[in-house]
Amino acid sequence: WHRFLLTAGRSSLMQTWAYGDAKSESEGWKVRRGEISINGVTEAVVQVLEKRLYGITINRINRGPIFINGCDKEHEFSVIKALRDELSGIGKRKILSFAPEFFLNGENTAFFAETGFFQFSPRVWESSWVDLSLDAEQLRKNLHSKWRNVLKVSERQGLELQIDSDLESFE
Repeated sequence: WHRFLLTAGRSSLMQTWAYGDAKSESEGWKVRRGEISINGVTEAVVQVLEKRLYGITINRINRGPIFINGCDKEHEFSVIKALRDELSGIGKRKILSFAPEFFLNGENTAFFAETGFFQFSPRVWESSWVDLSLDAEQLRKNLHSKWRNVLKVSERQGLELQIDSDLESFE
């Protein structure tokens, strides 16, 4: 699983093995993980959280699926349709709750509306990617000017970053 996520380049914490295990242990979700292939080539992997309530299966996909090898938009949409068909349906007594890792643009919004998805809340998710292989100076230079200014003010006010990995610090 980890190898697939590394191959994808950009993935999501909520599609990691550890996240699925944590949701299972803390909230009782059943975790299902799958590899989606088109013409024998793995195009995506997905972690689905599943719960049964009153005879209905609730399937939840958080920030997935994760696409491998930069597949094209047509393949991405095919994967989404296949997931929808498998994980939802009134006759199947299945509901799919889906928070995809897609940009909120016209093409994607139209696709999701055409395929029967709708947004319950006007609030949207936002993600940020930080390349931690860069040095501190380059990271600072890459920040939007507003963020750089806020960082400078915070540093003048005594902002400190402490990095630890021991159990005592975690507690």
